[in-house]
Amino acid sequence: MGFYALDANIVSYLLDRRLDVQRKLRELPKRDDMLTVVIPSVAYYEVLRGLLFKDARNKLRMFRHFCCTYDVGMMDWDCLSAAAEIYARLRKMGKLIEDADIQIAAFCIVNNMTLITNNAGHFNRIPELKWENWAMEGEH
Repeated sequence: MGFYALDANIVSYLLDRRLDVQRKLRELPKRDDMLTVVIPSVAYYEVLRGLLFKDARNKLRMFRHFCCTYDVGMMDWDCLSAAAEIYARLRKMGKLIEDADIQIAAFCIVNNMTLITNNAGHFNRIPELKWENWAMEGEH
């Protein structure tokens, strides 16, 4: 069984029709009998705000269609609590990252999902997070 969450940069690559990322998304059903792919609500917000700002109407239509295919995963109390703990730990270590990335990581950890991202520089600071980078060779 595979559970995956798509970071905003991966959704953007899919909307840009990056073939390497599209191929990996298409290959997921071959890996597992059951498959769940979601867009964390924070990533949804990040993508939507960018498309609205750019007035990218065609991509906005594509994004809305994409969100009919893949669910948007909502943050709950457990996710928010985990995010606060991650924030405190990273801040104490002097390795703080953006709140949105902390919330996405917490969502994935609480829901036992692998994050698909091209932001290894931030997410590798959270050792309990499972992630893969589909935009370049090599996975964590």
